[in-house]
Amino acid sequence: MGLRLPDSYRRLLHTMNGAVFPKGRLYSAHEVSVEWKAFQSQIDPWYEADPDWPHAGQPPPNLLPIGAGSDGQIRLLDLRTAGPEVLLWQSAGRDFVTTHASAEAWILTELNQLALHYDHNGRPRPIRGRQGASIPRRSLEVHLTEEPNGSYVKLQLAHWHAQYNTPEEALFAYRAATEGTPPWAVTHFYLARWAMLTGRAEEARHAFRRALAIPIDENPLKNSFRLGYRPTAHMCLAHLYQRAGQTRKATEQFRAADVATTRYGLGDYDQTDEFQQLLEAAKTNRFTPFPAEY
Repeated sequence: MGLRLPDSYRRLLHTMNGAVFPKGRLYSAHEVSVEWKAFQSQIDPWYEADPDWPHAGQPPPNLLPIGAGSDGQIRLLDLRTAGPEVLLWQSAGRDFVTTHASAEAWILTELNQLALHYDHNGRPRPIRGRQGASIPRRSLEVHLTEEPNGSYVKLQLAHWHAQYNTPEEALFAYRAATEGTPPWAVTHFYLARWAMLTGRAEEARHAFRRALAIPIDENPLKNSFRLGYRPTAHMCLAHLYQRAGQTRKATEQFRAADVATTRYGLGDYDQTDEFQQLLEAAKTNRFTPFPAEY
């Protein structure tokens, strides 16, 4: 790769050169080399067809597979960042999401989350009654101890509140997510959605504008706010301006929505209940709550 491994990751490999845990693993140094070559071939088609990637279709070489999480999905180091950040590769959405600021934080999160399910001898802990329902939130709180200001975990916690608590509590959690690091446009998008739910049109307009103002990363597949989300944000913003009597701004946003749809598309997002309910809320201020996935 022509790059030096971060000292922190080198120390991690010296401490545990590979490890296996339920549904996941930390790759050994040899496995990293093999997986990097395979991963480059896997993602090459996505970069070749990407409208925002100028480097002759060759995928960025600085994404280093280091293992798989307990969710079974691959984790990578972005060696371009100072951290370096740990990314989750979401193959279904063809994008990367920053989940941790370092490999150590990721491993500690994984092991501490396992401790919710197993004792130190590897025996499953008994889970009774309401304990099962609290496990997802407890897992997020474990993550928060390692990444107290991480955008990813704060957004997942906001989704949890959206499913299990009141809209006002979810709104508060989405506001907190927008203050996380790294800056992530989708957190502002979800804040706008829940601002509309609670009748805060002005806050929704501001949140949509903030989402659209965050620049696309040098790696356009990283923390992406394009396919589906960007055109939808423009559409919702246009309807909110229209309701406020700001015709010129509404027209600008409708045009921007057409440009974003042509460039990035909507994928399958326009077929979802979430998309239809977002537009209905933007047009009429009527919003039907729906469960969020976290």
